[in-house]
Amino acid sequence: NTAGSEDVKLFFWQQVTGLGQEVKTWTRKTQSQYLSKKKNENSSLYNFTEVSRNRTRLTFFKFLIS
Repeated sequence: NTAGSEDVKLFFWQQVTGLGQEVKTWTRKTQSQYLSKKKNENSSLYNFTEVSRNRTRLTFFKFLIS
């Protein structure tokens, strides 16, 4: 798995008032932040969670590297 690989697929969920609204989004920033955190892990399926700038919502990232 190469960092920055075009094969990286991102599935982005923005939790809105408790509902799981699925938004398919990809940015280089989230890719590089995620990969820098996960570069030492071997699993092909990752889950990553961070607090959004929204301050009251959580943003969930699920990465599938194929």
